[in-house]
Amino acid sequence: MNEVFYVTTPIYYVNSHPHIGHAYTTIATDVFTRYMKLFGAETYFLTGTDEHGQKIAESAANSGIKPQEFVDKISQEFRNLWPHLHIENDQFIRTTDSKHKACVQQILQKIFDQGEIYLKEYEGLYCIGCERFLDEAELENGNCPDHQTPPEFHKEQNYFFRMSSYQAWLSEELMKNENWVYPARYRNELIQLLKNPLQDLCISRPKSRLKWGIELPFDNNFVTYVWFDALLNYASALEWPNGEKFKKFWPNVHHTIGKDILKTHGIYWPCMLKAAGIPVFKKLVVHGHWVVEGNKMSKSIGNVVDPLAMKDQLGVDGLRYFLMRDMSFGEDSNFTKELALTRYNADLANNFGNLMNRSISMSRKNFQESVPPPGAVGNQEKELHEYFAKGVQKCREYIVTFQPHRALEHVLYLSSKVNKYIDTCKPWTLTKDDKDRDRLGTVLYTALDMTRIIVGLLDPVMPKKMYTARKNLGLEQEVIRFSSFSPGLLEPGTKLPKSNPLFPKMQASNVDQDNLKNTQSEKKSNYSAPEKKDQIAIHDFQKMELKVGRIKSCRKVPKSSKLLCSEVDLGENYLRSIISGAAEFYSPEEMTGRLVIVVTNLKPVKLMGIISEGMILFSDDNGKMALIEAPDHVDPGVKVR
Repeated sequence: MNEVFYVTTPIYYVNSHPHIGHAYTTIATDVFTRYMKLFGAETYFLTGTDEHGQKIAESAANSGIKPQEFVDKISQEFRNLWPHLHIENDQFIRTTDSKHKACVQQILQKIFDQGEIYLKEYEGLYCIGCERFLDEAELENGNCPDHQTPPEFHKEQNYFFRMSSYQAWLSEELMKNENWVYPARYRNELIQLLKNPLQDLCISRPKSRLKWGIELPFDNNFVTYVWFDALLNYASALEWPNGEKFKKFWPNVHHTIGKDILKTHGIYWPCMLKAAGIPVFKKLVVHGHWVVEGNKMSKSIGNVVDPLAMKDQLGVDGLRYFLMRDMSFGEDSNFTKELALTRYNADLANNFGNLMNRSISMSRKNFQESVPPPGAVGNQEKELHEYFAKGVQKCREYIVTFQPHRALEHVLYLSSKVNKYIDTCKPWTLTKDDKDRDRLGTVLYTALDMTRIIVGLLDPVMPKKMYTARKNLGLEQEVIRFSSFSPGLLEPGTKLPKSNPLFPKMQASNVDQDNLKNTQSEKKSNYSAPEKKDQIAIHDFQKMELKVGRIKSCRKVPKSSKLLCSEVDLGENYLRSIISGAAEFYSPEEMTGRLVIVVTNLKPVKLMGIISEGMILFSDDNGKMALIEAPDHVDPGVKVR
């Protein structure tokens, strides 16, 4: 991993108030930054607000105030919200900052002097929501596809950036650099977009139509197009071109964005950088949208979730955990209060919270309110230590490849592993006889020590809760260093203070409870005994050959919305192609690398023109498919009995 990590959020457009979509992007970026810092990188985290353009001018006019007063007010709402969500950004930039304006004008002048900006009369269809001209091919039933409103016809003179001259260069860069855009499907989307001719970009608006913007340095009758202004914040914040921060951090810049601004960041932005002679970004990290009942959150629909309201119900760190855990990074995810509550209770209250509570309470009760001295380490402890050593590295791999959902999934596996260890060792039965005291000390010490490592892994996601967790374990206030994520470093004899449950179980609201009761009553009234299915003899079942396989790569099957094709290693010196109907539930990136169970002696079949040589097993929970995975230590090709 690089020793320097510069990461940005988009700068948020201040024509409206912050909502859960803004919160998710900023929390995700904060989580990435905290993890990278934990892994030893020197980090710099930028966020801010985008404050020019026609929509801003119109919103200010509708509010009866001047644009500057309007943007000051809304920008402050964003700035005030982030500390409430435990976000620790290094810088908050505004596009109305004087240094940013100067940087934009300097770059515009540079590109203009190179002959890459020209004036021409232009007529076309203009979408106010997008603040750009649209090609007719982009329209859906005559409407802008994003705003579902018809664009207005405009005829006017404007300045254009010769973006079309960079099409071949950008296509080549995307083709040869597979890791430039993550997840890969967004890179593929950009490659597909570039198969059509790339148009030159209109980068100005006449003052006769719009005065609220940065004036063009070479023509004071025009202001700058909002995207050409906004995107440059990532460089102006570091005081391009000669700032010390620019020299240090720019070579490792990562942009975190939502998929709705992929085109501007994946096409406009690299072309602008290339023209200005600025090295292009290191990585573009793209996430999906939170949806409610299948619809993207929208104020016009009235389904926007207020992050402040949600944090009051789940707690800030509970909200942060839910957002990071439940969205498969890059994919859309459904948001309901019921899902958030279920995740909180299952993962935090019942799993990790329960682990902390019983480990601490049994140790306090049996070892004078202190961390017990461990006795001899047996095979169970060695196995757990080995599992954790691999698990810590696995979590690190997931984070540096921008898969926080999988990292947290793995952390909870570790917590479940320790809970299972406690259940297997049954420390409560070891308290009855003094000869078992050494063994009791070993079991409880191991449980507390592994809990300490889990606390360290969860710290970037839930910083305030894990601060309390460290106190409950009698540790110092500082974040546990990554180099300390090794077994045996918890000091025996450390006092364990009396503490309240870290994650008390939450109950649904009265309305939710009533809905639950009604649902349960309906289920009871409609209950009928399940049909008996045909039973098979054991020898029939034994005909099926099951083996562990590792998915080495995965791709979507062309012309199918449901099928994935996985290349699976089954220890056979070649990879089998296996089709599964999992595309609605897993992205190819999420499938890749997983250890799965495969039916290997099925007769090959051709599906959508591809030969499928087996079947990957999934569970089916009311139509939702979940991979059945093998333990990490099992090798491909091992038979399942």
